[in-house]
Amino acid sequence: MIGEKICLVARVFDKYSGRAEWIYADYFFEYLKKQNVDVKKIEQKRIYGRTSKIFYDFFVLPLKLVFFRIKGYRIFFFISENQAIWAFLANFLNSKTITFFHDLLWIKTKKKDFNFFYFWLAYWLALKSKKVIFNSSHTKEDVFKNFKIKKRNIIITPIYRELNEKENLLKKEKNIIGYIGSFDERKRVHFLVELAKEIKRKKIRNLEIHIWGKGKINIPKSIKDVLFYKGFAPEKNIEEVYNSFDFFVFPSKYEGCGLPIIEAGMCGKPSFILRDAEFPTEIKKRCFICNGKEEVIKKIMVLVENKNKFLKISKRVKEYYKKNFKMEKNFRKAYLFLTK
Repeated sequence: MIGEKICLVARVFDKYSGRAEWIYADYFFEYLKKQNVDVKKIEQKRIYGRTSKIFYDFFVLPLKLVFFRIKGYRIFFFISENQAIWAFLANFLNSKTITFFHDLLWIKTKKKDFNFFYFWLAYWLALKSKKVIFNSSHTKEDVFKNFKIKKRNIIITPIYRELNEKENLLKKEKNIIGYIGSFDERKRVHFLVELAKEIKRKKIRNLEIHIWGKGKINIPKSIKDVLFYKGFAPEKNIEEVYNSFDFFVFPSKYEGCGLPIIEAGMCGKPSFILRDAEFPTEIKKRCFICNGKEEVIKKIMVLVENKNKFLKISKRVKEYYKKNFKMEKNFRKAYLFLTK
């Protein structure tokens, strides 16, 4: 019912964080406010470490759910799966519960450690919500494959920021291969080091690699004229950063959605991923899929040496993502899903 009170539940609401779910939480909250919806945030405002998270999740969060339910808020949208462990409590309080599933990262590793068992339980509890939103077809398939759950009310709405191409490319002396993302092990950032070594070995003088992200990366002295670590990409300049690239290489092993590929595509950047990577079909559809560094370089050089072909592919990529990934449309879809 339109006009019902809504609580958005997330670890953090921060469009400048670089974290997909926190970005989504903040933008969606702003969207609902613009629609004059009575919406409240339930968040852990500061994170001091694992102990603080545990205390918040297991003691503070359930009390907040009870408090807001008493205040008349009947829809609880858990934007982070690990907060959705309390969906069953909200159900008990006669509420509408929705969980946003981003990925099954913590159990995809197959390492039978504490994180595996904790997050398996967290995902299982999150699926007690009455409705589920997936960020991609891939995440939906993963959830149904790993958990025996009944068919339910579900929709798919990807997470991304809408960006725009700012300039025509391939006019520079150096063509830039870009990367934006974290330095987690699954991201396989070391592949970019190997890519730089191959560029150096082949004596390709018109290619260099720019890496943006938060973390540490060991760059050998021999390739410091090819590979450049640029630091964390600030949100206010994110469009400018994407537009500084000519090509986008994303060697991640596994992605629930693949926000950087969508955003690079909106800026007309051809993306390159590895064949063994797990990505949603709707994301892979406009990517170059390569077997290794040699094939990445070969395909990039074909485009560098054929500007007309590059411009055609760039236009096709941009049109695909602009047509199929509209933030306003997805927010509207999610809002109607919450309230129906």
